[in-house]
Amino acid sequence: MSDSARNGWETCPPGEFSRLSTRLRASHRRRDAIRGTVAVAVAVVMGSVMYQSWSSSWNYHFAGLSCTQVMALAPGYAMGKLAPERREQVREHVDICPHCKPLFQMMGLAHQKKQPRIGDRPLRNPAIEEG
Repeated sequence: MSDSARNGWETCPPGEFSRLSTRLRASHRRRDAIRGTVAVAVAVVMGSVMYQSWSSSWNYHFAGLSCTQVMALAPGYAMGKLAPERREQVREHVDICPHCKPLFQMMGLAHQKKQPRIGDRPLRNPAIEEG
């Protein structure tokens, strides 16, 4: 009795190991590609969620305009090419908005109102001055 008959093993045909190793490598490549695709998809979704939460945190809405709209209108505002109603809307938004106001001030486009401070001019009390 031969060794193969005794232990239940048969000899492999020529090229069988090569074929099996090729299939195994292809299987690993597919698995790695799927893992990579899933990782990229998760990264894109997480990045999108983070971007949305970040962008919505500063995109205020005042005077009927969002910060995004005001930034798009800024060049027209600077050149005086906006309709008077739209220009007034942008000005009102910028006066209120904590995000847009500093940007417009940096660009020299914000309407800066000087707030009166104590000490700028003497306070007068007519009752004291008459006495």
